[in-house]
Amino acid sequence: MIEILFVLLLVPLALVFEGVRRRIVARMHNRVGPPLMQPFYDIAKLISKKEFQNRNEIFNLVPYLALICSLLIILIIPFSIIGFDYDFLVVGYIFILQDTFYIFGAIASRSPFGMFASVRELLLMLGYEITFLIVLALFFYGAGATSFQNYNAEFAFTQLPLVSILLLFTGFVILRITPYDVMAAEAEISAGFFSEYSGTSLAMLELAEFIKNFVIYILLGFLIVGKTYALLLSPLFMLFYMIMLTSSPRYSTVVTVKTFLFLAALAFVDIFFLV
Repeated sequence: MIEILFVLLLVPLALVFEGVRRRIVARMHNRVGPPLMQPFYDIAKLISKKEFQNRNEIFNLVPYLALICSLLIILIIPFSIIGFDYDFLVVGYIFILQDTFYIFGAIASRSPFGMFASVRELLLMLGYEITFLIVLALFFYGAGATSFQNYNAEFAFTQLPLVSILLLFTGFVILRITPYDVMAAEAEISAGFFSEYSGTSLAMLELAEFIKNFVIYILLGFLIVGKTYALLLSPLFMLFYMIMLTSSPRYSTVVTVKTFLFLAALAFVDIFFLV
């Protein structure tokens, strides 16, 4: 019962993390930045706005499906309300499925901005999804665990330094962090996947992204330093990615894809060495 209460608190905590993230980025840009509660205001304002209705059912369903994916993930990480053998592979596929839903929605919108974002995302998925799934499997294999419930390794980065680095690199794409944010380059493709969404649908999409990003920070802590420190150290991982976001140039799509194909090959080779 207590764990269920903690899970319910993770959703507003994800919004607080987004508010902190925006403040950090603003300070690094020498700006004041929005108030910490701005994500709450944004979601409330969007829900109150009139929504542009698209007759395409796929376009209309994507926000609900994306939010369901995010909520499913927080039921597994970090408190394992839902737990079963090899649930880490399911988590990996849910992350990938959520991005796939974004692609479906962007294509269904028939927006050129959404189409460009979808093409870039599909190219990146060739590399990072393979890397992500292999890295998750390596952490659990190295810890002798089969699910998040029985994963008890602490400070795994001391035994699996290469795998930990690969996980951090995968986080760049999942979190849309420079230099691997070509699918969300606002200056080039506006809002990317979400360009044609408005009102409650856009609110659900943004909430799904806030939760997913928050869970990634927890997942990094969970796997690299252990479940005891996962929540406590998640702000440090957020700070690391924000520093990279504000200090790194953006790579081209081709360079980004080549990088992750190399990382995927490296992760596959590491199966035999487990470092």
